[in-house]
Amino acid sequence: TTLATATAYHQIRLYDLRRQSRPIADIPIGTGTFNCLEPSPDGKYLYLTDNSGNVDRFCLRTNKPFGSFHGRTAGSVRDIDFHPTLPFIATPSLDRFVRVFDVVSKKMKLRFYMKQVLTTCLFSEEGDLSKEIYLQKKLERQIAELRARGEEIPAEAVSVKDEPEDDWDSLPVIKDDNDAEVEDDDSNDDEEEDEDEDEDED
Repeated sequence: TTLATATAYHQIRLYDLRRQSRPIADIPIGTGTFNCLEPSPDGKYLYLTDNSGNVDRFCLRTNKPFGSFHGRTAGSVRDIDFHPTLPFIATPSLDRFVRVFDVVSKKMKLRFYMKQVLTTCLFSEEGDLSKEIYLQKKLERQIAELRARGEEIPAEAVSVKDEPEDDWDSLPVIKDDNDAEVEDDDSNDDEEEDEDEDEDED
């Protein structure tokens, strides 16, 4: 049984709980203070974040660093979560962004501005990022076209991804008992008005 810890001195320490209480490995990585350490779902890697905005991966088979993720982060990264079905990780940071990375290419796929300081995040069990990725790529193409034509790029287009609007027409109408009573009263009023009109004609 192996226990892994990350220190404030940019070190990973590995312990074999069946042998001794002293670490069996003490590996320095980077220069920042680690904030979060998460094992991959397959147990082969450790994912780490630090206060300098870095996201790193460590291989438990070789006990060596296995590359950093590419994506500019201005604030300390505080958490990591793994997508339940896709090869993605999400990281929240103090610069108010949630970033989604591809664990294969180590490149950033999405970026969400959340308007507040973030310390944690969580994928939903039924999360599907295919539509969000398509919208992000579409926005990136539009920005590239504006730059190619030398036109001004709106600030919100650079920092905030357009979110799809909900299709309100497709949502069912939910009514409670009070609404039903009001409708009954309205129908009764209409019937009384029709009767009054008939009496006036007579």
